[in-house]
Amino acid sequence: MTADDWYNLVFIIDEGTQGDGTSNFTIYVDDITQVSSSTSSVISDFEVNGSLDQFDGGQTEVVDNPDTNGNSSDKVLRLVKNAGQPWGGSKFVVTDKFNFASEQKIKIKMWSPRVGLKLNLKIEDEVPWPGVKATATVIGTTTVACSLIDLGSGKIIGISSFENPQRFGGSDTLNRISYETTKYPGELQAVIISGLNFEIGELCKKNKIRRSHIYEMVIVGNTTMRDIFFGIDVAGVGQKPYKSITQLELEEGKSTTTSVSNKAKNLGIRINKNADVISPPLISCHIGSDVTADLISIDVENIKENFMLLDVGTNTEIILGNKDNLVAASCPAGPAFEGGEVTYAMPGYDGAIEKFSIDKGSQNYDTINNSVAQGICGSGLIDLLASLKSNSIINELGVLTNGDNFFELENTNGIKLSRSDMSALAQAKAANYCGQSIAIKRSGIDINEFKQLFLSGGFANYINVENAKKIGFLIDTPNANILKIGNSALNGAITVSYTHLRAHETLRYLVCRLLL
Repeated sequence: MTADDWYNLVFIIDEGTQGDGTSNFTIYVDDITQVSSSTSSVISDFEVNGSLDQFDGGQTEVVDNPDTNGNSSDKVLRLVKNAGQPWGGSKFVVTDKFNFASEQKIKIKMWSPRVGLKLNLKIEDEVPWPGVKATATVIGTTTVACSLIDLGSGKIIGISSFENPQRFGGSDTLNRISYETTKYPGELQAVIISGLNFEIGELCKKNKIRRSHIYEMVIVGNTTMRDIFFGIDVAGVGQKPYKSITQLELEEGKSTTTSVSNKAKNLGIRINKNADVISPPLISCHIGSDVTADLISIDVENIKENFMLLDVGTNTEIILGNKDNLVAASCPAGPAFEGGEVTYAMPGYDGAIEKFSIDKGSQNYDTINNSVAQGICGSGLIDLLASLKSNSIINELGVLTNGDNFFELENTNGIKLSRSDMSALAQAKAANYCGQSIAIKRSGIDINEFKQLFLSGGFANYINVENAKKIGFLIDTPNANILKIGNSALNGAITVSYTHLRAHETLRYLVCRLLL
């Protein structure tokens, strides 16, 4: 065992211990203590940590310590077997995040009010943290992505995504803040937790995993989405100084981090009730823990040359620089490229037009999974705007040159792009472009000095980069190698989950070095 590994504790009762055949037989389990040559510390007292994952053939409950005659708040674990049932070889598993250095030993206090007891203690250390699962989740303004992870191996068991059910409260963060703080406080938190509970249940069912085996949940998202999830007042994020309460407390010296944590049972998350639900530190203002996860995902500590990362979404985040000089920015692009504010826009589901071109006057398009066209997703909208511009069907202002109020796609059963749609798209792409431009100016890095451009996010993973440059969605970085890296915020959250403490320390270090 090493100090960086995590284990369950497995206790096996010696052969021959059993009841007298006439009444129930009870064993009490008190403090579990970790002992070294110089110190000892209680690692499970059954009051705030430690839960039973398995007990062969009996009943368990946490009760007041009977030795204190009701004069103490001390709790103990009571194990009960019915009359005549043998205890020999019975096993119970205390499931918590126990961590041991190689020179340390474990002591456990156990007794029975009826007979003497022999105890054989075994730590099941062949596989670190055996059987324990975690979930890592990105709460986007428009889309939520959720993963299930085996913490022993680091293997990703399953990933799913769904539309953020909070959208009835507004399509962007400012509308969500208004809804949360003036209309129905707590409602947005309730619906996202309900949605996650359902999605986690589906992942568990598909992969034959018990919810109670999930002992950690990592949540990342922009500042508003994260704080709403944890039930933190978001009023200050929507008005000056545009900061989370956690950031204000850090600046005032009331806390040492903007990380947030709680227990699953307190939030109503249907996993192991004692599971830790944690979110890494945010950067500042609207730049949330999803950006922190982005940095972990690309292993920014080892990037010496200048790079730019765009996490494209309803709120696009921009990170640029190198390991010694980082700048971060956020720009409210809106949901136009993610299925909102455009009449026939839709997320990247079956039937979404994902590619479009006009060749010698002939329209061509591809849909996701070759399904019948239902609408247009973000990558298709970029291609459509670029094609209309290249073929002089619209001018620089996005106005149709023939004077019509809409452009209709052929063989799509009436899918159209109107002037108001093009206006919404123009605002969204301008927000992305301006955010990149301002961040580059703030960094002092010449546009020709960028060596890598990371495009993050489900939508960004499928865009035609040249078309995105053509319509002014992306700044042209002529010497940069372009890498599409998928959902880097989710990948970073997964890394935080299975690397645990090391990643947490890395996050604090990175956040402290960012220039905003």
